[in-house]
Amino acid sequence: MPAHDVTIAGTFSINNYTITYHIEGEEDVIQTYAYGAAVTAYAPAAVDGYTFSGFGTEIPATMPAQNLEFSGSYTANTDTQYVVKYYLQNIEDDEYTEDTENQVNGTGTTDTEATATVAAPEGFHLNETASTLKGNINGKGNLVLSVYYDRDVHSVTYSYTGEVHPENEPDVPEAKSYKYGATIEPATAPEATGHTFHGWTGEVATMGVADVEVSGYWTVNNYTITYHIEGEEDVIQT
Repeated sequence: MPAHDVTIAGTFSINNYTITYHIEGEEDVIQTYAYGAAVTAYAPAAVDGYTFSGFGTEIPATMPAQNLEFSGSYTANTDTQYVVKYYLQNIEDDEYTEDTENQVNGTGTTDTEATATVAAPEGFHLNETASTLKGNINGKGNLVLSVYYDRDVHSVTYSYTGEVHPENEPDVPEAKSYKYGATIEPATAPEATGHTFHGWTGEVATMGVADVEVSGYWTVNNYTITYHIEGEEDVIQT
């Protein structure tokens, strides 16, 4: 100790501490605060199709004298929307008309796969190439799956039956193909000298779910020879 009074001065500084937020799938967020300072809690950004779980513990309003760490994660929503649309091929062309009555408004878990139900109506079959049958349910809820059904195509064929066939028998009508539900053009009845055609059997007005076989048959016509002899009754031969 020297031979005089000694004055010693000192100062205090406020310590800084950190708050670290660990969010699954993202980089850590670090905030730095002085001891006792007001804390503004970090608010994770909204993510489409997900719900933030929270940090599990209440974040203090002012900074304590220690570093803090909080953890949280996003959970996929289970009610994210998606749509399945169905289309039916037209009869008159190869375009499609939407079948709005059978549209499916579905929900599922975000970022999982949705699969369209395929159940072709009678007379149709799936066009897999044109369809989108599977897809990821995105967080925005705007996934649209599409199912295209083509019409089945069947043929109409013609034949003559029976044992009678005229020498000048016309060719049977050419076979034709029609889409399911299409109107079938009726065939013209053939004619042959000395014979009667008894119509086409098996014709239908619209194409159904199977090939159509149409047939018809001939019979030989009968004619008479009548002999007129004066003073006698006519003689008739058939």
